[in-house]
Amino acid sequence: MKKLTQFHVIRSTSMNIVILLTLFAGLLSLQGCVTKLVTVPVKVVYGTTKLVAKGTYHAVKAVIPDGQKKNEAEAHKNDSSNATEPTATPISE
Repeated sequence: MKKLTQFHVIRSTSMNIVILLTLFAGLLSLQGCVTKLVTVPVKVVYGTTKLVAKGTYHAVKAVIPDGQKKNEAEAHKNDSSNATEPTATPISE
């Protein structure tokens, strides 16, 4: 069996530190990639969903009229019913 000298212990420790630092640097650099891989599709899905929801809203509004036209018709009807009807005036001879 070989006797480990102080140089061998230091060398193996320094190699372990280098390996750990390399792994740590790799993880940090990949973290940015993973963040981009996750956030870009999420932004696309959010934007698409937002547009689809707005489009659906406008399509429904076009197909099913809201109560505003009905209320305007009722208001117009009430205005015309409140108007005084002309009365017949007798013709003086």
